[in-house]
Amino acid sequence: TPNLQAALGDAAFLTGLERNSGIIIMASYAPLFININPTAAQWVPDLIGYNALSSYGSVSYWMQVMFSEYLGTEVVGANLTDAGPRVFTSVTRNQADHRLYIKIVNANSQSKTVHIALDGASHIASAATLVTLSAKTPNAMNTIHDPRAVVPVKRSVNIAGPKFEQTFAPYSINVLELTY
Repeated sequence: TPNLQAALGDAAFLTGLERNSGIIIMASYAPLFININPTAAQWVPDLIGYNALSSYGSVSYWMQVMFSEYLGTEVVGANLTDAGPRVFTSVTRNQADHRLYIKIVNANSQSKTVHIALDGASHIASAATLVTLSAKTPNAMNTIHDPRAVVPVKRSVNIAGPKFEQTFAPYSINVLELTY
């Protein structure tokens, strides 16, 4: 099943799809299921592993969950000017519920502090949510015996205003949900 490194690549790809959603109609992930019995496995990677008694979501499965749960109705222009290589982003907003979703993929082995300036934003709520999918090593994966080894973790963060800094863990896929 896919490890965190595969999910980081998938997430970097999906940020590009989101940024270009005006011309991208749809995308798919295949194959979807893998029977984890040794003689049954056919393709790698797969999104969901199973045997006769249970199933689990791969790291890429949880990344897909994050991208689908935190999705705005329109793309907002965004530029990464100081994040360095192997950092990817997309920003969407939902005007109806006043939510802004900043997705940051840090595929580096070091934490990255990103300077965020929300130009044109007059008010940003100080309480925000940061959802992070990460592990200590890019080879980390979920298995039938440890199905929740790598899953999204949600926590509250404070935002100082429309200009702030946020540090993102190494080998991480992040969604910063802001209210404006």
